[in-house]
Amino acid sequence: GNLFTAGVNHLIQVPDRLALIEDKAIQKAKDEKEPLERVTDPGFDEKAGTDDDITIVFKDGKRDSEHFATIPLLEPIAKSIEAHIRANDWRVPDNETGKALLNDITDIWGRPLEYLVVNSRQCRVFSDGPDRMPLTQWDEGITITVEIPEPEPSGWFAKMIAQIRPQETWADQRKVELGIQEETKAGETRAASVSATRFVGGQTRLQGAAYFWFFTWVMLGTAVVFAIVAKFYRPREYFHDEVPEEEEIVEALQ
Repeated sequence: GNLFTAGVNHLIQVPDRLALIEDKAIQKAKDEKEPLERVTDPGFDEKAGTDDDITIVFKDGKRDSEHFATIPLLEPIAKSIEAHIRANDWRVPDNETGKALLNDITDIWGRPLEYLVVNSRQCRVFSDGPDRMPLTQWDEGITITVEIPEPEPSGWFAKMIAQIRPQETWADQRKVELGIQEETKAGETRAASVSATRFVGGQTRLQGAAYFWFFTWVMLGTAVVFAIVAKFYRPREYFHDEVPEEEEIVEALQ
């Protein structure tokens, strides 16, 4: 089951263009022994100085900010979504409400901007990018994440689990390493907050509810197949004093 899930997740993963640019730039800086400050990728058309260029700014060797053509369109919408989340008890707008906040705005390539609810604490506003194709490494967007601190554990067992469990998730630890998020000091508690992360590519071909429905149907199909096999399969039983037919033939030949 784990191997199947890992295989599906690998197949549906769209290449992360920002990560590819970052890795290539870091490796080049190491090889040439030069400080890493800024790198610009020529983008989909592979021509520098055009609208689809992607720029990453580094600080102390880590990614500090990303810049691409649709940012001036996406950021005001992202701020409107953040304001809606704060005004509605930290709830992510549903797809209908989120699309209404887009106001039918189109990107610089003439395609309408899109809104998608990923889960109860995360949503995305994005453009299909310069290739005008959905779910490719050229999609440009902003992921908005609601971070709600967990309540203090109650009961001795919950407190014991809380002591051995890491205070930060792997994703939060990775954000701290990349300089995207500040590290939480010991004993410090966070209030509910909203964060926005820019992306180019790196999404999945099964998004939102479609991802969960896919595995729901897989499990249902597996259960049906198992029931059919269990109904028609007739196991053969051997007793200790019985000799299988194959062994009788071997003994006769000897």
